[in-house]
Amino acid sequence: MAAVLGMSAEVCDSGGRLIGLQRMGNAIWASAYGSRGKAVASAAFGRPSGELTERADQPTPRGIAVASGGHMIMGQGAVPSVRNSIVEGACGVGGGTSQQDEDCARAGIAQLSSARPCWRVSEPFLTIDRVHPRSLLPASPARRNAASR
Repeated sequence: MAAVLGMSAEVCDSGGRLIGLQRMGNAIWASAYGSRGKAVASAAFGRPSGELTERADQPTPRGIAVASGGHMIMGQGAVPSVRNSIVEGACGVGGGTSQQDEDCARAGIAQLSSARPCWRVSEPFLTIDRVHPRSLLPASPARRNAASR
């Protein structure tokens, strides 16, 4: 019987901000950092993080990574979520081989893509509610007053 992989998965928005993170109980603690770094890089460049590996030491990608505070990992294991040619975010995975991480990230994006129009991540990870984007915004004073009538 094959061993169960201990993985961490992160979903971030287009600015690299955390939307959701799940770390399996048997995952090494560093996998959470790996999944985050790969997701941030994928979202920043709008392409799978594995495609960035060859260019990681070139001046522009290296400069962007340094300017971001060193939060990017340009290694295989994350894919962006792109809709209508706009990068909405990315899913990064860590804990397996590079290919296993990317395969899991692609599965995560496929799950998120089927749950549009908006992401709302709740427990457990990747449980998606279909909500209207306005319901995620704080209520304005006018909307609060109208709702209380």
